[in-house]
Amino acid sequence: MVEQEAVERVARVYKVNKEAGQALGIVQYFARLCRSYGIETPDARHGRRLAIASVQGQEIVESSDEPW
Repeated sequence: MVEQEAVERVARVYKVNKEAGQALGIVQYFARLCRSYGIETPDARHGRRLAIASVQGQEIVESSDEPW
C-alpha cells in the first residue's frame, strides 16, 4: 500500500490522475486510492477550478449589464 503522504504530494504536483498514478508506479486505481484517503484528485481539482471560473465569469457578465 502506498503511504498517504506520498499520495497527497503526487496529487498536488501532477495535473492529471494518469501522470500522478504513473509517478507512484500505479497503473490504475489512483483516483480510488485518493478517495480512500480523502484526497482531492488532480482531475477533481481541475474540475472544481473550472466550475469556480465559470461561476465567476457569469457574475462578471451579469454585473456588466448595469446601466451606469
